[in-house]
Amino acid sequence: MAVVPAIPEAALMAISDPNARQVLRAVSDGIAVRNGDAGNGDNAFLTMGNIKGRSGLAGQLAVAIAPAMADGISSNASHMQVLADALQQSVLDSPAWQAMFSQLQLIAAPESVEGSFANGLAQAAAATGYAIQDSTTATTTANDITVLDNQGIYVNVGTSISAFTLEQSYRADKDNALASAINTIWASVGGNTALIQDGQLAAVNGTGATATQWNQLQAAVTDPVTNKLISSATINQNMTIANTAISGLNAQWGVKIDLSTPGKAYVAGVALNSAVDANGITSSSFNILADSFAVGAPGKPDIVPFAIDATTGLVAIRGDLVVKNSITASSMAVGTITAQSGIIGNLAVGTLQIANQSVTVPASISGYGAGTFTGSGSYWFSEIGAATLSPTYPAAAKVNILVTWQVSAPGGGGNTRVQIRMDGSTVLDQSDTAYAGLSSSHVASTVVSASAGTHSFTLWFTNDWPGGGTWSLNNWSVTILGVMK
Repeated sequence: MAVVPAIPEAALMAISDPNARQVLRAVSDGIAVRNGDAGNGDNAFLTMGNIKGRSGLAGQLAVAIAPAMADGISSNASHMQVLADALQQSVLDSPAWQAMFSQLQLIAAPESVEGSFANGLAQAAAATGYAIQDSTTATTTANDITVLDNQGIYVNVGTSISAFTLEQSYRADKDNALASAINTIWASVGGNTALIQDGQLAAVNGTGATATQWNQLQAAVTDPVTNKLISSATINQNMTIANTAISGLNAQWGVKIDLSTPGKAYVAGVALNSAVDANGITSSSFNILADSFAVGAPGKPDIVPFAIDATTGLVAIRGDLVVKNSITASSMAVGTITAQSGIIGNLAVGTLQIANQSVTVPASISGYGAGTFTGSGSYWFSEIGAATLSPTYPAAAKVNILVTWQVSAPGGGGNTRVQIRMDGSTVLDQSDTAYAGLSSSHVASTVVSASAGTHSFTLWFTNDWPGGGTWSLNNWSVTILGVMK
């Protein structure tokens, strides 16, 4: 029977330092031999080698064995059991065991514990300017397995810092499987930072599957005196596919560029959406958020056949416009119109009816901030009265919704949850992660159907990070395009 607790195999494999792992492996093997779990038994506790030549110990053993034979070795109160318990306690109380066990505790202790492995790594980084971390942890229950793998490199000289981190998470239970990975490259001098980040997420359950991939570039400059943000620029690309038995098939792709200064955000981007709902009804949309859009030819910079100025609503066409069917407009200023029945030199139209109500009704709003909150949860909030849009559609419309926002998480991280509610019903509900100490930009979009009439669209934000943390909403905007055909 082993009297010295063995070192768990999982604890040994979790030690990233190969030298420390080799030393503890030797200690573990020695404990196994002394317990009688390895070897031929000659070196186990209470071996013949311990007893030979020691009449006092042999006499004690004989005294213990005789009553045990009379009482029955299986008896809970047998003298043999009492002697074994006393021997085990003697080993556990010995200085040698206490010293070894305290060292094992320091290996798994956090950075705050003096003398721990993590504390030594932090001291090495402070003394030498660099640190390397590689750790894997696994948690298992009867119905759940979770594996976390974290790798990192940290280098600093004065206020110049560069770092790389790789965070991987794998989890499976009887109903769900999830795998995720986030790569981050980060550099900083003073308060100026640059970030390159990409992530992947695959999630599957009994009703469907979701795959997401995103990447982001970010550069920020701060005032060296006040340490406040002067400006930041972010490029974000997101691809998502969701296929479920409940809501059908949906795919989204988008690219967003966010240029921000305190109190002001300038966002441009494109978003492509395609969906097949549970009833087999298909829909798709392609939205462009930009001041201008143009089509040109390579090698011919002076020729732009088609251009749109979104700030003035001007559409420019250079060349022949071929229209198979009719053209309907509120006003036209032309030199010559050639028709099948002849030539119209001057044309004036007092009243114009647009066929099939084929128009687009846009609506948009933007703002900065909605407060700083610590913790998570039950509070939803919006800009008071300013985050509600009420467009009117003269006919049934497909409504394309694009939401962009920027958040910062000074401490603890946070999850930004954004919702769009149309006439009180949620039509978009999405969460994105904000990382501690960083500002990040996000985008969400969807397409809904609206009947003729006036509808209310309300934008809501909250921090639903379950672990708490401080979280702030910075620049945000929402654009709604109602297309009627």
